[in-house]
Amino acid sequence: MQRFRSNELLRGKVVVSSEPKSNIVRVFMSSTFSDMTQERNILYNRAYPELRNFCSNLGIEFQVIDMRWGVRDSATVDHSITSLCLVEVRECKKLSIGPYFVVLFGNRYGYQPLPSSLTQQEFDLLRRVSEDKKMDGDCLLEKWYRLDANNIPSMMVLEPITTHFCHYNETSVEMHAKAKHERAQWQDIHSKLIEIIKTASTIRGSTGYLFEDVKENMRKSITHMEIDEAFDGKNGRGILAYSREIMDRHTFFNHKNISTYFDTDQKQQKMLNSLKKSVRKRLPATQYRTYNVQWQDVDRSNQSTYLETLCRDFVVDLKKGITESLKHQSIVRGNDELGDGSLLEEEVVHHARFQYVKVADFSGRNMLISNVMALIESPQNNQPIVLSGYSGCGKTALMAKLIEVSNRRLHDAAMIYRFLGTSPESSNIHKLLQVRFTNCIVFNQQACRVGSRGMRSPYAVFDQMTWFPKVLPKDVTIIISTMPEPDFEIVTVTVVMTKNVNESNLFHVDGLTATTAREIMEKSLMTESRRLTPAQTNIILDAFENSPYPLFLKLMLQEAKRWRSHFDVRWFRPPDSSRDAIKMFYERLEKEHGEMIVSHALGFMVAARDGVTENEMEDLLSLDNEVLYEAYQYWPPPTNDTVRVPSFSWTRLNYDLSQNLVRRQAGTHTVLGLYHRQFIEVAREKYLKSSESRKIYSILREYFLGVYGNGKKSLKLKMWEEEILVNRSVAIQPIQYSSNVYNARKLRELPYCLLNGDFLDDLKTVVLANTKWIMEKSSAFSIKEFIDDYNMYLGKYQDEEIALIRDAIKLAKPTLEFPGARNHFCMELYCRLKYFAGKLERFLGPLVEKSLRILENSPSEIVLPRNGSFQSPGGPLRATITGLRRPVTCLRFSPHLDVFAAGSSDGHLLIWDCKNDEVLQKIRVGTVPIMSVVFSGESRVFSRIRDVDVCGIHDVVRLQWSFIPGRYSCSILYNDSISADFFTFGFIIAFTIDVVATSAKEGKTRKVTLIVALMIYATREQADKVATLSEDGCHTVFNIETGNQYYQGTTSCVVQTTIAEIMIVKNNLYVVGDKKVISHDFVQRTFNFQRDTNTSIHRCAISKNDNLPVIILGMEGGALLSISSETGDELSKSQPNGASIHCLYIDPNGDVIVVWLNGIVDIVDTYTLKCKSTLTVNEGNIVQCAMSQSGSKLAVSSGRTISLITIAAELKCVDILKNRSEQIRKICFIRDDKIAVAYEDRKVSVLNVGDERRVTLNSRWEGTGAPIDYMEIGNGVGVTASRKVFYLKVWNLSDEDDMLLTPSMPLRHNSSSLSGDGLRLAYEENGHLVIRNISDFVSNSTTFFSHPLRVTNDTNLEAVRFIGSSMLLLFSDGLVRKLTLSDSGGDVDAQYSETPLKLPVGTQTRLQMWASTGEKMAIVLMTSGRQDARQSIHIINISQLTVSATIELRDDIITGNVSSVCAIDEHSKAIFVGTTTGELAYLHIDTRGATLVSVRSEHAHAIMCLSLAHSGRYLFSGSTGRKRRLWGLHGTSVTLKHELHFESLLESGVTAAQFTYDDEYLITGSNERTITIWSTRTGQLAGTLYVYAPVLGLVVTKSNVLVYTSELGYVGVAQFRPPASTKNEEDRRPSRACVMM
Repeated sequence: MQRFRSNELLRGKVVVSSEPKSNIVRVFMSSTFSDMTQERNILYNRAYPELRNFCSNLGIEFQVIDMRWGVRDSATVDHSITSLCLVEVRECKKLSIGPYFVVLFGNRYGYQPLPSSLTQQEFDLLRRVSEDKKMDGDCLLEKWYRLDANNIPSMMVLEPITTHFCHYNETSVEMHAKAKHERAQWQDIHSKLIEIIKTASTIRGSTGYLFEDVKENMRKSITHMEIDEAFDGKNGRGILAYSREIMDRHTFFNHKNISTYFDTDQKQQKMLNSLKKSVRKRLPATQYRTYNVQWQDVDRSNQSTYLETLCRDFVVDLKKGITESLKHQSIVRGNDELGDGSLLEEEVVHHARFQYVKVADFSGRNMLISNVMALIESPQNNQPIVLSGYSGCGKTALMAKLIEVSNRRLHDAAMIYRFLGTSPESSNIHKLLQVRFTNCIVFNQQACRVGSRGMRSPYAVFDQMTWFPKVLPKDVTIIISTMPEPDFEIVTVTVVMTKNVNESNLFHVDGLTATTAREIMEKSLMTESRRLTPAQTNIILDAFENSPYPLFLKLMLQEAKRWRSHFDVRWFRPPDSSRDAIKMFYERLEKEHGEMIVSHALGFMVAARDGVTENEMEDLLSLDNEVLYEAYQYWPPPTNDTVRVPSFSWTRLNYDLSQNLVRRQAGTHTVLGLYHRQFIEVAREKYLKSSESRKIYSILREYFLGVYGNGKKSLKLKMWEEEILVNRSVAIQPIQYSSNVYNARKLRELPYCLLNGDFLDDLKTVVLANTKWIMEKSSAFSIKEFIDDYNMYLGKYQDEEIALIRDAIKLAKPTLEFPGARNHFCMELYCRLKYFAGKLERFLGPLVEKSLRILENSPSEIVLPRNGSFQSPGGPLRATITGLRRPVTCLRFSPHLDVFAAGSSDGHLLIWDCKNDEVLQKIRVGTVPIMSVVFSGESRVFSRIRDVDVCGIHDVVRLQWSFIPGRYSCSILYNDSISADFFTFGFIIAFTIDVVATSAKEGKTRKVTLIVALMIYATREQADKVATLSEDGCHTVFNIETGNQYYQGTTSCVVQTTIAEIMIVKNNLYVVGDKKVISHDFVQRTFNFQRDTNTSIHRCAISKNDNLPVIILGMEGGALLSISSETGDELSKSQPNGASIHCLYIDPNGDVIVVWLNGIVDIVDTYTLKCKSTLTVNEGNIVQCAMSQSGSKLAVSSGRTISLITIAAELKCVDILKNRSEQIRKICFIRDDKIAVAYEDRKVSVLNVGDERRVTLNSRWEGTGAPIDYMEIGNGVGVTASRKVFYLKVWNLSDEDDMLLTPSMPLRHNSSSLSGDGLRLAYEENGHLVIRNISDFVSNSTTFFSHPLRVTNDTNLEAVRFIGSSMLLLFSDGLVRKLTLSDSGGDVDAQYSETPLKLPVGTQTRLQMWASTGEKMAIVLMTSGRQDARQSIHIINISQLTVSATIELRDDIITGNVSSVCAIDEHSKAIFVGTTTGELAYLHIDTRGATLVSVRSEHAHAIMCLSLAHSGRYLFSGSTGRKRRLWGLHGTSVTLKHELHFESLLESGVTAAQFTYDDEYLITGSNERTITIWSTRTGQLAGTLYVYAPVLGLVVTKSNVLVYTSELGYVGVAQFRPPASTKNEEDRRPSRACVMM
C-alpha cells in the first residue's frame, strides 16, 4: 500500500472493493471421476491430513474442494453442477494464499455436460440442423430447452428434470420403482440430447456454422472448463498438474476394465492430448509432474509405488507452494505503510469494503439524505445526529450511502465509520471506542487531532452504537443509528438520546415507497442480468406494501431472481413479513439440500461463539451421523474406512446462502455467520430448540474436544447392514499446534459450547479447572479474556470452587502480565488455592495437585512450593492494578461510584471500571505529576408527588436523596405550590412510607402513612468526562469511553502552591490555586472568569444543590469566602479567626461543614457564611476527617482517636476509638454504620460503628505493601494507594461472613522468629508468645502452643530469636529471658530460665538482637534515645545467659550508626558491623574493647542485612539500595567476590539472607517482596520467587527446605532444588524482579 493510499484509507476516502485478506489455503481438486478414484482416495486419507496439520502449525487453514462425489439428485435436477464447480474454482483463486488448483490427468477427457443455456441464435441453428438432418425426431430440443425472457439477453434454458419427470427426485419407498424408471428415461434422453448438440454443432446449417469458440465450449468437458477458469486472469502460479500415463495400455486394450481408464472416442483422446499439451506449456516444469506407470499399477486395489510417489510429491509441492506464498505475503505486508497487516488497517479496510457492498443497491431516501447532509454541513450543529428505525428498515444501507455522499461533497473531511457487529473488533463497545481519533486520522505522516487546523468537519459514523456524547466539539459530527424496539438492549440509550438531542437531530427511518422499491428491484436485477415479467413484478410489489422494508424486499428479490419468465406466479404465496420470508427461505433450502444438512449447518453457525470456518463446518457435518445418513441414501461413500460429508453438499448450500452470510475475521481465522439479526433470530428459534440445541452443542463439544480427531466414530448408513466404526478425518484439536501457534478457535469456542450445551462437568474438568488449559489460554489470549470465560459461567451458576479459581487468577493477573521475571502460573495457582484443596476436592483439589506436578516437571523451576503462602481468593483483596509505572499522586471515584481514576507522578491517568475489573483508559496527560482529578456529573434525583391527600391536607411533597442504591437519605418538605423541577421523562414507582410531618398551614405535627405514586426524574449529569490538573498548571478534560482529549488549558496559579484543585459542574471547569480561581466552559471552549484573592487559598468546595452552584473557599487565617460559579463575584466573606481549616464539606441541605485544625466543627450557611452550629472535639489537632455518602455522618481523628459526629441541626459527637497504638493515616465511610480506617502499619480495619457503644471489627485489609496515602470507597469496593508505589489495591466490601478467609498471623520483623532447623515459628500475639510447628502450615493444621509473656504494661517484646532448642526473648526494659523448649508427646512445652539477664537501658533505648551462626552467642545492639544516639554492643553467652563483652562504639571506630551485626567467631573475638552510611567494618574484640581491622565502603546506603556462610568463606551484605555484595573471607582479608544486581521499581532493601549448607547458593529476602537465589560461584541470579510482601525472615535447612515469613502474616514452605547447571543461568533467568503488588 502506498503512503498516500494509507492516509486516504484512514481518512475514509478510499473505496475498497477487493476481497479481504485470507488465511486459507483453499485447493480445488479437478479430475475425471471413476479413473482417478485410487489417486483421490490416497490423497484424501494421507495427504490432506498431513497438509492440514502442516498449515495448522503455521496458524492457517487448509481446505480441499472436491466436487466429484456427493452430488445430490437435486443438483442434477437443475443442472447446476457445472456452474457450481466453476464458482468454486473462482473462490479458490480468490481466497487461497497458496496453491489454489490441482488437476489430476489420466487417459480420459471427462464428462461433457449438456449446455445449461443457449442463446436464441445458437438454439435456432441447432434446431434447424437437427430438423434438416432428421436428428431429433422426438423434438427433444424444443421440449427440454425453453425461452427464459427474464434473462438479459433472453436465453433458451435447459429445463429441470422434474419438469417432465416429476418422480425423478422421489426418495420414498412407495415411489422407488417409479423414480427408478424415470431416471432411466432421463439417462436415455440425456444421451440423445448430447449427441444431437455435438453433431449438429459441427454441421453447417441453412443459416451457417456456429462460431468455433461456441462449438468448442459445447464439446468441453467439466475438467477442461475448470482448467480454463483456473488459468483465467492468472499466470499459472498456484496451479499444479499431475499426469498419469499408462505405458503398456495397448497390451491390455481388451481388458474388461479398460473403458474405465481410457476414452474409446478418438476425438476425445485428441482433445485430452491437446489439453495436456496446453497446460504443460503454460506451467513451469516444477509444477507439472508426469508418472509413467504400468497397467498393473493402476488396475488393482492395493497401494502401488506410483500412488506412494504421487502422495509424497503432492505433499512436498503443496508445502513448498504454501511456504513460498507466505514468505511473499510477509514481504508485501512488510512494505505496507502501516506495517505487517496492522489491526487498524485491517479494521478500516473491512468497514470500507462493507460500505462498498451495502451501497451498491441503494436507491431513494433523497429527502432524508438531504436533511442529514444539511445538518452535517451546518456550523451551528454541535449535537449527534440520530437515525432510528426498526430492524430491516435499511439503516445500515442508509449509513453507507451517507458515507458515499459525504466523501463526494466534503473533500477535506476525515471520516471514521464502523458497522457494529460485522467484525470482532466492532463487536465490543470498549474495543470500538478505544480506536482513538488521534490514531485514526493521519495527515502528512503524522497524527492530527480532530478539529485541528487544516481539517474541515471531520466526523464519525457508527452503526448501532450504544455510546455517544451530548455536545460535540467544533468541526466534529457524529451520526449513529439505533433501534426503538423495547426488547433490545439499546432502549435505554434511545431514551437518553431523545432526551438530550434536539428534535431536529432525530430522524426516523421509515419504510420505502413503492417507487423506490421499484428502483431497487430494477437496479438489483440488472446487476445479475435479470428482469421480471409485469405479473411477477406486481406480486412482489403487492407483497411489499404489507412489509415496506428493504430487508423484506431483498428476500423477495432473492426468490424472484430464480423465476423464469414462464413461471406462473399464481402458485406463489408471498410471506407477510421479513421473518416469514426468512422462514420461507430456510424451508426452500431444506427442500433442495436436505433438511438435516440445512438445519444442522445453520445450527452450528448460530450456536458457535463467533461463527464457524468453512473447514470447521465440513468437519462438524462429517461428525453428524444424521447428516451423513441423509447424504448417503443412494450411493456409498468412497471408502468404508473414512467417511465425511461430501464437499459438494456443503459447497452448494454455502453458495445458496452466500448473499445472507458475512465473512469476518475471528483472530486469524475467517468465520462464517449470518449477517442480519433477524436471520440469526429465526435460525435460533427454528434450529436451536431445546432438543435440537443439545444435539448441535454435543457435536460442537465432540469437535472442539478432539474426541474423534485420531479415533473412529460409529456410523450406520442406509446401505450398510450394520453399524461400523469409521474415521471422520476431522481436525485433531490440540491446544497448541507448535511452540508459538495456539489453537485459538478451540480455546475460544469450547468454553462457550460446553456452557450453552450444559456440559458442565466437561467445562470444569477440561477448561475452568484444568491447569494446562489455564496456562495455554492465558498465553494465547490476554488473561482478561480468559477470565471472561469464568464470568460467563458464573453469570449463570453459583459455584464456589470455580469462583475461587477465577478470583485466584484475578489476584495473580498483574504478576503474570509483568514483562520481567515473574512467578510460574502454576506457582500462583498452588500458593493461592492450596489452603482450600482439602476442603474442595472435586475440581479445585486436583487443579492444585496438577499445578504442583507441572512445577516439579519443569526443570527451570527451582523452588517448589509445599504450602499456600500467597493471599488467597475469597478474602477482602479483589485486584491489584498495575497500569501505572510511577507512584500514585491522586485518586477519585466517579459520582456513580463504579469507576475511579488515578494519576501518577509521571503524568499518566488510569481509569478503572469496577464492574468489570478492567482498565477503561490509560492516558498520557503529560510528563509532570497529576495533582488532582475529578469526574463530571452529580448524583442528585428530584422527585414529585402530585395530588396526595395527607390527612385532608392537599400539599405537594418533594423528596431529595443521593442517587446511590442502598444509601438513601430522605427529607420531606411541605410546600404550598408545585415545584418547577419538572421533566418530560421519568418512571413511576409506588410505595408506602411512614413520616412525622409538620404541616406548614396548620402547624401540626403528626405521624402519617403515605401510599404514594412517585414520578422520579433523574437530573444527574453524565459522568462521561474526567478532568486532570497537573503540576505545571495544565488542566485537561478527557472522554472516559474513548480516552480522547476534549479540552485543554493552562494556568500558572497552581505551580508551587499549597492547593491545586480542579472541579466540574455541568460544562464548567474550575481550577483553584494559590490566590486564584479560574473558570472555563470546556464545551464551548470559552473563558468564564478569573477570581483573584489577596489571601492564599487552603481549601475549597462547591455547592451543587441549586441551579446556581456556589464556590466556597477556605482562606489562610481562617476566613471563608463564597463566590459565584458563573461570574466569580464575591457573595459573602467571613472574618478571619486565626485558625487553620482542615476540611470543607457540603451537607445534603447545602450548608458548609467546616472542620478546623484545632478540633472545632462548624455548620455554616452557604450564602451568608454565618455559623449555624458548632462543636468542639476534645482530642487536639485533627489530622484526618471524612464525611459519609449520605452526608449525615462525619468522622474526625487526631491520629490515635476517632470521633463520630452526627450532622443535624445540633452536632453530636461520640468517641468510638481511643488511644490506638498505631497512627491513623486515612478514614473513609463505607456507609453510615461502617468505616474503613488505614493505619501506619499499612493495614486497614473495616469497623462496624452502628452501635456507638460497641465498635466491632468487620474485616481487615492486609497486604497494601506501602503506607496508605489515598483511600476511596465505591459501590462494593474500596481502593487504596500510596505515594511510594505505582500500584493500587482494590478491596471487596462484603461482610466477613460472606468471605473465605485464610489465616494469617501478626508477624513483625523483630517479634517473630524461625528456628534454625526450619521446624518452628514463634511470634507475639496479644501478650502471648505463640509457637507453631512449620509442618502445620503444610498440612493446614491450626494447632499451636501459646506461652504468656511476663511483661508489664509499659514493657514490649523487642526481639525473639531461636537458639537451638531454646529461645531468647529481649524486652524493652533490657530484660533478656531464655525459654527452654521441649517436646512432650508431640506437644510443645516451655519453661523460663530461673535467672534472667538485665541489660542497662535508658529511657527510649532501642534494642536489636542477632544470633550467631553457631547459635552459641547473641548480639544485642543498644541505641540510646538521647540526641547523640550513642550505641553499644553486648555479646551474650547463651548457655550461661551472661554478658561476655560490651563494646562502646566510638566515632574513631566507625562512622555512622550500626544498622546490622554479624559474628564470625563463636568465641566473640570478631564481628562484622554494617552502618547507616554504608560502611562494612571488621572489628576485633578483646578485653579492652573493639579494634577496627578493616573497613569497606562500597555500599552507598545503610547496610541492613549481614549473613555468614556456613564454611566461613563468604559474607553477604545487603543494603537499602539496589546493590548487594558477596565477600570472600580469608583470615582478616575481606575481598569483593561478586556484586549482585537486582532491579526493581519497589522499595529496595534486603531483609533476610542465608546460605545453603553447601554454600553453593545464597538465598535472600527483601523489601522488593522477592526471594532471590544467587550462585556463589558465578554471582548470577539462579531463580526468583515473588511473595507479595516484604520478607521478614528465612531459613534454609540441610535438606534444602526453604521456610520464609512475610509481612502479610504468611509462612511459606518450599523445596529448593539446585539447577542442574549454572552455566547459562544468566540467559535462563532475568535479573529484573516481578514488582507487582
